[in-house]
Amino acid sequence: MQLKAPTPDPKVYHGTLGRIVRLLEPSSEGDPIGILGSLMTGVSAFLGPRPRVWITDLEDHPVLIFCLLIGRSNTGKKGTATNSAKAALDILNAAWFKTNTIRDLTSGPGLIAEVRDATEEAEEGGELISAAPYIGHESRWVFSSEYGKVMANSAAIGSLAATIRQAWDGDDLSSKVKKDPLVATRPHIAILAHITPKEFRDRFSEGELGGGTYNRFQIFNVTQSKDLPRGGRGLLDREKLEREVGKLRENLLKARKDMIIYRTAEADDYWADVLYVKAGADIEDDSEMMEEFTARRRPYTLRLAALYALADGRKEIGVKDLEAANAICEYTLASIEYVVSTQGIGQQVSTSGNSKASLLGATLRTLGKVNQGLTLMQIRERLGPNTPSAEIKALLESLGASQKKGHKEGAGRPATIYYLPDAVNGDGAL
Repeated sequence: MQLKAPTPDPKVYHGTLGRIVRLLEPSSEGDPIGILGSLMTGVSAFLGPRPRVWITDLEDHPVLIFCLLIGRSNTGKKGTATNSAKAALDILNAAWFKTNTIRDLTSGPGLIAEVRDATEEAEEGGELISAAPYIGHESRWVFSSEYGKVMANSAAIGSLAATIRQAWDGDDLSSKVKKDPLVATRPHIAILAHITPKEFRDRFSEGELGGGTYNRFQIFNVTQSKDLPRGGRGLLDREKLEREVGKLRENLLKARKDMIIYRTAEADDYWADVLYVKAGADIEDDSEMMEEFTARRRPYTLRLAALYALADGRKEIGVKDLEAANAICEYTLASIEYVVSTQGIGQQVSTSGNSKASLLGATLRTLGKVNQGLTLMQIRERLGPNTPSAEIKALLESLGASQKKGHKEGAGRPATIYYLPDAVNGDGAL
């Protein structure tokens, strides 16, 4: 028995954003959660940098969302989900998205150049000089349909990963180019990216996890939602869609100003008593790999909740906004666990050192939930065909794994199956 693909809690389809997804979904083969993720990044880009969500009296964040859709090339329908969201974004403001969409990521300086502070030239002593820059707070929606290939070149364009991290933080960006230094003051860059499961797993080197690029994304496993051999003709209620997006446009235009988004008293209690602890708690999988993806869960929950609220025309975060945001974060963790632990079985992943222990631990913990384990052959397929048996056994010992003789699916004769007792449902035995 294999783990089933995760299903998002219906709470994610909350408010105006959720209603728009539900209107688009019948006429699309794209995954509704993929439509939602695409829509949220575009809306957060259009919203701009001026509204900020309150974290503490000393810290606030931009209402800025990054999303990574993970799906297979033939059945993931990543592009279909994004194109469905684009239909709504074009209604929102086609001219803005035509002007402010970046369709490729090449390098850190290249991204900064797209949002650099504009300058004007002035004459001084008969020569043209650069005058004080305009502080434009430029907003852009970045769409990268080949993010795996982009990040595969991260060694050559390492500045890109650093720039992406700074962009999510809302920091000023700069590039030390002698002839033409680039500076972008308080830019607002939302990123939507597509990647295949294999590309995602291949990026799981210890260095990339430690850098924290991927935990700045909400990560959604997506797949084709349905077959529409006739194209879904007549299934879209365009009138309702235009009316709903019209409300969204009105709400967002009102929110594009300097403001701090706080929580209602009820939402503040719910955050303090329930979600604050939950979002900061250690997850059951104590691997370094999974811990990296919870590092920014608290502020991300508040960013998402603020986006839900502003999309509805409210200036305060409510309980339902927090519930929806938390459901999104839960789905991100479930997607990572599924893609890394389940779809990766039998496929080689480039790993080394502690990342091997993290990856193996995550895989065994996930399989333990359905009372399964791995054979030595399957572990070697996962970690690499040249991984010595002695190294695998040392890893298993460090994880506290147990073993038993039995039949594993795909194995003809009885084989030794390794599992983690504390991850297995029931009495801790397969």
